[in-house]
Parts: sequence; C-alpha cells; structure tokens
Amino acid sequence: MGRTRRPPRRSWRALTALGAVIVVLALVGGGAAWFSTGGEARPWSEPPVVEGDRLALTYLDSPCQTQENLDVEETPTAVTVTIRTRTWALSCSDVNEQYVVEVDLAEPLGDRVLRDGAE
Repeated sequence: MGRTRRPPRRSWRALTALGAVIVVLALVGGGAAWFSTGGEARPWSEPPVVEGDRLALTYLDSPCQTQENLDVEETPTAVTVTIRTRTWALSCSDVNEQYVVEVDLAEPLGDRVLRDGAE
C-alpha cells in the first residue's frame, strides 16, 4: 500500500501574526507619509500684526485642533508663512475658533513682502 502524502500543516497563529505585522507595517508606512505633510494649510483670517522681527497671525480652525505647524520661508525680498493644523477628534463642533500664532523672523520684515502660504 502506498502512503499518501499530506500537505504540511500551517500554524494559524503564525499566519495571523504575519498578517498583523503586514498590517502594522502598512499603517506605519502610510501614516509616516501622512504625518510628513504637516497638516492642512489655514489662511490668515485677519491682517497680520508686524512688530519688527515678530509677526502675529490670526486664523480660524476647529476647537478640537491638536497640532499646529509653521512653515516660514525667508528671502531677501519676501517672507512666506504657512500655518498648518491637524484635528484628531472624530466629532467636534462645526463652529471654528480664532487662533493667534506668533512668528519670530531671522531679521525684521522691513520692505519685504509678507505672503500667506495657504493662498
């Protein structure tokens, strides 16, 4: 009598663990790309207040805002400031709040043009 050969048994625990690792790596990889964008750009809601090398910028955003990033690009002729925010709440009020952020420049604004990077 011939002996039938059975396929090797696969450990479901090992396959489940492997699947979990793949899911985590996909989330971490995709999440890293999402985090690196810095958030959604928010336009200034009021004219900027300029005092030498310091700017005060006002913008509107969710009361559930949890992260604020500033991108500041200074050249000899212009300064561009982009305010980026993230909101992590699953539910929040639809009414925006006013926020003020202060920006310290490397040198006074002087005659340089000031630009909102969200526009």
